Amino acid sequence: MEKLFSVFDEMKRNYETELLSSNHNKMKDLQLRALEQYSLLPVPNRREKIWNQLFKQVINESSLQLASEPKIVNNHEKSKKGKVSGTVQISEDTVEFWLEENLLSNGVVLCDLYSAAEQHSDLLNDVLKKNETGFNKISAITAGLGRHGFLLYIPKQLKVEKPIEITALVKKAKIFLPACGFIILGEQASASIILRYTSELSDKDSAVLSLNVLASVGEAADLQFLEIQKLGKKVWNFVTEKSILGKQANLERFMLDSGGTVNKRSFSVDLREEGGQATVTGVYKPQADQVYIYDTEQNHLASKTSSNLFFSGVLKNDAYSLWKGNVYVAEGTRGADGFQINKNLLLDEAAHAESIPGLEILADDVRCSHAVTLSSVDAEQMFFLESRGIGPVEAEELIVNGFLEAASNRMKDKALKEIILDALK
Repeated sequence: MEKLFSVFDEMKRNYETELLSSNHNKMKDLQLRALEQYSLLPVPNRREKIWNQLFKQVINESSLQLASEPKIVNNHEKSKKGKVSGTVQISEDTVEFWLEENLLSNGVVLCDLYSAAEQHSDLLNDVLKKNETGFNKISAITAGLGRHGFLLYIPKQLKVEKPIEITALVKKAKIFLPACGFIILGEQASASIILRYTSELSDKDSAVLSLNVLASVGEAADLQFLEIQKLGKKVWNFVTEKSILGKQANLERFMLDSGGTVNKRSFSVDLREEGGQATVTGVYKPQADQVYIYDTEQNHLASKTSSNLFFSGVLKNDAYSLWKGNVYVAEGTRGADGFQINKNLLLDEAAHAESIPGLEILADDVRCSHAVTLSSVDAEQMFFLESRGIGPVEAEELIVNGFLEAASNRMKDKALKEIILDALK
């Protein structure tokens, strides 16, 4: 990891020189600010549990190249029909958009980062102000170097019936692709989003994808957000996500990870006003040589807020996972309800899972708790199934599917749940 940050340092120096001649002044200011924060932040300490395992991983970082400025392809004028109301595809070369005409006419904004900075600076600056202290070193370099990404704005009281699908696609080996996404829902707005991480690389080709996602959910707004990560076997994936909830806002977030060699997610939800509620679900299925790290925060900053986090992992071969979670309740709040649970099912002796739950409670009127379970395939369940003519492979698959079913049932949206069940196959 020290060497990887050294490569980031070199990219930063080269890109700052390039920025000086950029004509995108508002975008340039935002990137320079992020690069300054990156310089001020220390390299993570290898002795910290959340980073220790990553320092043991090997990547040919000396050959990494920063993805070049993308071509922006706007397909808003094209007519598309299907199960989605809009699409974004981010790759090393292009950022491509499409949105239904009726959403455009109703004030929905779906655009690239340059257009966001120049044409919708009020929206962008408002959401950035809410995250002034939200950077870590990975997210800071991503914001500083990122020219790929999108802004999605749903105006107040508008309900988007069909999902908007976003794809982060890695096509080239030895590429560092940093990208940023901003999602803003106005008061009483509602939307469903599907974010897919995928690649077109061989099992021997390495790359690094890093994505920042900042979501602001307005008063009484409702956001359903599904993420599916199926990257190639040698791709490193860093994701930094923050969701900020307004009064009586609702968030349902579901994350499903099964690809990549290194997958590190930092996720936080800020319940900043009374009545906000968040349901966060994570499912991960690492196998041979895969390392998955999760760092989650549920921040109750206002009274009568609720958060419920459920992370469930199935580990095979010599896979490793670490989940570290914290529920924070601010001083002076009342009626906070925070819960977190992490369950892991180990299918092989070499698989290893760690869980570090945490509670930081500064108020008296709260209901907060956490739980952790770690288990292997139950011998009695296997015997029961095999005694009825089911082979050992099929029996284990049935047990795993049952283990994961509890997580998939937490997604209330039927269309999104079908996508989850299909991805779990």
